[in-house]
Amino acid sequence: MKNTNNYNILWGGLLATISITACQSDAHLHNSYQIGDKHCFLLHTKDMNEWIEIEFDAQGFAGQGQGYLPVADKNYKILLKGDCDGLNCKINRQITYLENKSQPFSQEEEWLFGDKTQFVVAKREIATVQSEQAFIYRLFNCPQAAKKDSSLYDFISHFNDGHAVVSQNGRFGIVDSNMKLTVNCIYPNIGDINEGTAVFAGENYAYVGILDIKGQIIAPAQYEQASNFSNNRAAVIPKGDTKWGFINRKNELVIPAQYNQIFLYEGLPEVRPFLENLAPVTIDDLWGFIDTNGKTVIPFQYEHAKGFKEGKAHVFFQEKWQYIDKNGKISD
Repeated sequence: MKNTNNYNILWGGLLATISITACQSDAHLHNSYQIGDKHCFLLHTKDMNEWIEIEFDAQGFAGQGQGYLPVADKNYKILLKGDCDGLNCKINRQITYLENKSQPFSQEEEWLFGDKTQFVVAKREIATVQSEQAFIYRLFNCPQAAKKDSSLYDFISHFNDGHAVVSQNGRFGIVDSNMKLTVNCIYPNIGDINEGTAVFAGENYAYVGILDIKGQIIAPAQYEQASNFSNNRAAVIPKGDTKWGFINRKNELVIPAQYNQIFLYEGLPEVRPFLENLAPVTIDDLWGFIDTNGKTVIPFQYEHAKGFKEGKAHVFFQEKWQYIDKNGKISD
């Protein structure tokens, strides 16, 4: 007897429907995992990061792990027990915050094991977490165990633009939504992905460059610092300089390196200097806003400024934080 359930999930940024067939006779968890197996799985989204080690038994599995909620800045440990029928498992998941040893909740949820490399959480409700991605756990090397399987990754980042950064044996690369390498694990480090680009570290971390998600080098490792692209501009500090400028996708410095500071971290984890075609930057310790051609759109007059979101930016002006519109006018 077969029961087929369809689930809509965000897969690599695209809405997709998956079908998981729970079959009493031939589709059983132990077709993939043997009794006594121990495996580690990693979840990494914008809102929740977890790794767990689970051991499979005759009825299902049990395990423990650790997690972090970026939205609440809380670390926690996990204890869990799963009872499985075919590939569909009912999970009890207990959370304990490390800061104060409190146990805020115990969850009952469903996990769907599609294959040996990953599983999908079909039901999860946490008041403080509104994830933009599905809760997809992927198999990776256990942090505390010897790396017996060299084909596994040691780290898997959140997916953006249908790709994620991974590491293997201390080197970083990029995979697509099918976990196929599009950039081999050859770089000392790779940052987060935005607009299909990411910053990579050169050898010995001396300088950084920018590549795309297919491995093409847009800017070689010749910059002191760099961001990935937003609105087709990347912020860079040229070798031997201390000030920021901006390059295009031909690695041409189209906005001179003349800014003391730029505001990069709006909407973590993506690193993006331009938001809604304007970037907050400083000259002589005052913040203003430039467009993608380097034209000053809002004068340099603020003590601090953040990027635009939905037509408004947060600025510190006249001894208080205020919102401005794209004309520089104070806005509610």
